[in-house]
Amino acid sequence: MKKTITALIFFLVAYQANAMDASTEVLQIENAAFKDKPVFCEEDILDIKRNDFRLINYELMSSESGERFALISIKNTASGQRILRKENLVAIFADCTSVYPQEIEQTLAADETLTKTIYFGKNKFPIIKITTGN
Repeated sequence: MKKTITALIFFLVAYQANAMDASTEVLQIENAAFKDKPVFCEEDILDIKRNDFRLINYELMSSESGERFALISIKNTASGQRILRKENLVAIFADCTSVYPQEIEQTLAADETLTKTIYFGKNKFPIIKITTGN
């Protein structure tokens, strides 16, 4: 009887661990080795919509399941209000592919700085750089 109960408890714990969805995973901060350096494939990335945003700083984060995020601080350098859209940011992955982030639309006043977590989807390769094209 004890073996049956122990086996049942073990099964339930294992099932619960596998049933956890990705939203409960812990994000790990990654090293952004190319933050201030050029990447050899940077010319081949997706087109970045011309903009007045300056990327002040960012930290890269990922989950064990391959979800990729960036905590960014970005500034509107224009003298008027601008809208930050997904086409204003691109993530470059270690295999030299690039993607826009998940849909974003954030209004920034003139000279306003925004700090926000941005989702770049799932990828087996880590993000090595975020760019605004400026």
